[in-house]
This record gives sequence, structure tokens and C-alpha cells, in this order.
Amino acid sequence: MNQIARLLFLPLVAATAPAQTALFSTSGIACSGAVSSRTLGSTSVSLSSTKPILGSTYTITLRGPANCSGVLMFSSTASLVGFDLTSSGMPGCRSYLTGTQFTIPIVFDGSGIARTTMQAAASAAPGTTVYFQAKVLVPGVNAASQLTSSLGIARLGTEPNLTDAEIRSYAPVVRIHPREEYRPMSPDEFITKSRFRHHRGWQSDQGFHRTTQTWVTTNSYDPVYFGIPTNVLAAYTLHSGGKNRRPRDSNCGDSYNVFLQSAGRLTGPTAPNGVVPAYYHYRRIGRTHQIQFWWFCGFNDSFASFNHQGDWEHVTVHVERDAIVGVFFAAHENGSFVRRADLKFVGARPLVYMAKGSHASYRAAGSYMAGIDSASDGGAQWDTSRLLRPLATQPWRDYAGAWGEVGSISTTTGPLGPWHKRNDA
Repeated sequence: MNQIARLLFLPLVAATAPAQTALFSTSGIACSGAVSSRTLGSTSVSLSSTKPILGSTYTITLRGPANCSGVLMFSSTASLVGFDLTSSGMPGCRSYLTGTQFTIPIVFDGSGIARTTMQAAASAAPGTTVYFQAKVLVPGVNAASQLTSSLGIARLGTEPNLTDAEIRSYAPVVRIHPREEYRPMSPDEFITKSRFRHHRGWQSDQGFHRTTQTWVTTNSYDPVYFGIPTNVLAAYTLHSGGKNRRPRDSNCGDSYNVFLQSAGRLTGPTAPNGVVPAYYHYRRIGRTHQIQFWWFCGFNDSFASFNHQGDWEHVTVHVERDAIVGVFFAAHENGSFVRRADLKFVGARPLVYMAKGSHASYRAAGSYMAGIDSASDGGAQWDTSRLLRPLATQPWRDYAGAWGEVGSISTTTGPLGPWHKRNDA
């Protein structure tokens, strides 16, 4: 049964909790009994809910004995301890609601599910709490032929931020092109296999010496110039005026612009699941939760004017009311927003196609950019949720130089890192 119950009394009820975000939880116990063979399904009644966000509806879902009926009761007050109903012929059952109670008829379907839609009044005070308990008629379950659920607690408020677990549940599955040579890899491995260099324009570049912790004018490939500690890299953050340190960049500063130069073209593992990390950055814009998912490849192999060492790519998943409403697919400094109806999913998570060589992101297999990009089925499927890390806590986060060698122009120079591009689309 699906019925809208408007809680007209809510604006008059004082907030019972200081928190301002919407929350549904349960307390106490659901009673059960020895059901006779005439009754099918569960011998207990449980309830859950979507988030009770002010100005929106939320759904109370009950699970219990199939094809049985009863009532969903709610009140503005309750006892968390409850009252023992043994004397009423319901051993092991408790009643939790107190004060004035309202009831809504419920009927469990053949699978033991009943749903009731409630309205969280926009005028209610944030933190207002509504308590729920179900009572179901189950012939022969006990002397009273009734079961009660545990206590449901709905705290009305604003929509809460997504939890880490929720963010992980939206992490994309990436379809890698079957002929991809330069697959996703760990940026930490790229750092280890790269020299840290100071670009000096027309003068000879310098290398950072790991042992002496000094800049040396040299092009040496001695091991002391590789694997520079991430705290050294992170010290080269944005200039005080907000300009970055990426050579050839239109927004770079005029001193100590730096880059990581890998020893050749790094390919990444053939099986990235659980081995290669992806990174997320979470933000909210109004009612929309936006989650950027970033990953790194050691080399971009598209065509001459775009080839470069290092390649950071991302998609942004847009979530509203616990559901994905669209995904922004980044491609070649631009991209496109695709609404849910046109997305592909693996389970509940979006599927992203990675173009061969350029690693640009697309919603489906096909040819893009006048044939420059090709996305295809048949390759490895990378589950980014298997090793997902917050971008904000990475030790190299603040590094504002190039992730790759310096080319003749900006597009052939390694990219700026994701922390400095997180406010893009």
C-alpha cells in the first residue's frame, strides 16, 4: 500500500535534536513468534526509510508476513525503552509510541513488502522527530495474533552529505579499450619512476638531487634524481598569486616552474582491479551531490599535437535524492553532460568508456572527435570502487607542477594535477 500522509501537526512540534540533517534510524526490537502453517513469510516486522528531507516526501518500507494487514502508527513522542506487551498476549513484543498517535492502514504484498509515503513539511523545524511503529495481524502467531515492529525514528532536516560508503556505491566502472597500451596506473608509481625537474626556459633544466636535497644543473639519469619524496613535490604548490608551476601553462608563474619526467612511456598493469587506485572529490551545489572520480595514466597516445607524458582524467557523477541523475564525461579539456536515461550501468553504477590512447571518457562505445577517439567493448573492465581514495588526503595533492615532461606547447606538456582542477566541470 502506498499512501501519502501529510503531517499537519509538524510545524507545531519543537525540534528534539540539534542536528539539522535528515536521518532515519531504528531502535528497540521487533517481536516474532511461532507462526502456524496458515501464514506465509516472515515472523517479524522490520521497517526502513528514505531520508526525511524537509519539503519532500519520504517512503517508509515495511517487511513482514506476506499478505497480512495492519497499521503503521506514528507519533511525535516515544519511549526508547518501550513497554512490555506480554500481559497483552504478545510475549517478546514492546510498544514504543507515547502521546497522540496517528495510524495508516498497511497491507503486505505477496513478497512481504508494504510502503507508505510521508510528507516532510517544508515549514517543520529542522530536527523535528517523528516516531514510527507497525502493528500487524498474524493469525496464530501468539495469543493476540499480532506482531509489532521495532521503533523507527525519522529526524526531519536538510539533506545530509554523502557518506564514504555512498560515494563508493556511485563509483564508475571503466571499460578500457581492448588495444589500449597505456592503461591506468598509480600516480605514486609514476613519481617513483620519474625525475623531478626545474624548467628554466632557454637555460638548461635542473634536476632535484634526492640525497643533497638541492637543484643541480644536469640531465643525469642517475638513480638519485628519481623517486623524490612526495613532501618535496607538495612544497611546490601554487604561487602566492594563485598561478601554477606547470611549464607552458597560460596560468603559470614566472619562477620555479617544475615537472615530473618519467623514464619512457609507462604502461600500467593489464589488470587494474584492486591494484590501481582511483580518487574522488565530493562537493554539493544546491540539492545536487557532485562526485568527481579521477584516475591517472602514464602516457597519452592520441595524435602528435596531443601526446604527452602523464594523463589525469575524470568523470563527475551527479546525484539527487539517492539516485544518479547524470554524469559529466570529461574529454580533451571539455566534455559533455549525459542524463540518466542515456547512461549505461553496471548494476547501480555508471559505465564509462575510456578512449584508446587519449583516455577521454564517453558514455558508450563508438568513434568520437572525427575518428580521433575510439571507445570499444571487449577490453578489461576496471571497477574503481575496489581501490578508491579521497583526493583531499593524498600527499602529492598540492603539487602544482606538470605530471609529465615539458613539450613544445601546452598540450604536449604533462597536465596539472587534479586538486588544482577540482572546481572544473
